[in-house]
Amino acid sequence: MGEHSLLSPSSYGRLAHCRAAPTMEHDYPGEDTQASREGTAAHAYAYGLMTGAFVPSVGALHSETGLEYTQEMADAAQLYADDIASTLGPQWRDHVRLEQRVDLDNLHPEAFGTPDALAVYPKYIYCWDYKFGHMYVDAFENWQMIGYVSKFVEALSSDDEMTTRVTLTVVQPRNFHPDGPIRRWTVWAWELRPYINLLKGWLAEAMHPDVKATPHPDACLYCSARPQCVALRNAAYAVMDYARTKQAVKLQPHELGIELGRIQDMEQLLKAYRTGLEEETEGALRHGVAVPGYTMAPGRSVLQWNVPPELLADLGDAIWKPREPITPTQARDRKLLAPELLDAYATRPAGALKLTRVDHTLAKKVFTS
Repeated sequence: MGEHSLLSPSSYGRLAHCRAAPTMEHDYPGEDTQASREGTAAHAYAYGLMTGAFVPSVGALHSETGLEYTQEMADAAQLYADDIASTLGPQWRDHVRLEQRVDLDNLHPEAFGTPDALAVYPKYIYCWDYKFGHMYVDAFENWQMIGYVSKFVEALSSDDEMTTRVTLTVVQPRNFHPDGPIRRWTVWAWELRPYINLLKGWLAEAMHPDVKATPHPDACLYCSARPQCVALRNAAYAVMDYARTKQAVKLQPHELGIELGRIQDMEQLLKAYRTGLEEETEGALRHGVAVPGYTMAPGRSVLQWNVPPELLADLGDAIWKPREPITPTQARDRKLLAPELLDAYATRPAGALKLTRVDHTLAKKVFTS
């Protein structure tokens, strides 16, 4: 919520690998995506739930994105709120700071950020980062949250640094990882000093007029500037050239791991460049700008019944037993309905528009036949 910092902690994970990431992202903020809009709506739901000011209704529209609040958002927000409550106790709303700006001039004069949730007590500092996306985010050495708590760590006396515990927590309900949806990293405050010192150096480098971009899989994949980044483009071209070469020499066991790691890093760089171009192309098409070779076309959706529930229940009694909810796809796969009946009772609604590569072969056939 509010203005965005040039040196926002949300970029510090990328900053660890590419010093140019923060300023390039500021210059090229990129288009909103479906995932980013969902994240905005999910955060709004969680904020409303936890402040108690309002609790959005599932199915209501989020005013900023136009998306519906879903039951999944409600369940995720409740998980997030419950974790804060169980950590801070019954009066947790009196102690937690929800989405409040923190000035980080201890790191750099241009730095500030807005942690999702923060609580500072004598001997304890807590920070939560609520992620609604699917990609795994680790709490261990989480540079974004280290940035958020740095101001409070540096305000401690040398004695308090030794006895203050800092807990960084990632709440990520839609990432199904063996570690679970809630992940923590707890350290003594003094243990964060080396990380904070590194951040100060990186931010100083980031603001240098001659800062250079350094492509890295962990920096590029979610960098909004990746479609415009010449360094990433050159790295992607180098990967393409490498992929065309033949490897005639059998690798030794100790070389296999090195080569496999290189290939995996190359794949991530290509993915970063590709997804960046896809987002930029989709943005252009949605704004009415033609992009040769691509269009926005409805995606494929699932079959849905288009008959009244009572008729569907009668069908179930007559055709499949024991009586159970069944989807049109299951009815088709089990051959429970004749194809003509399935066509009459079920339809496939148009899916959401998605970026699609245009196949000119059909048009050529039409005009040359």
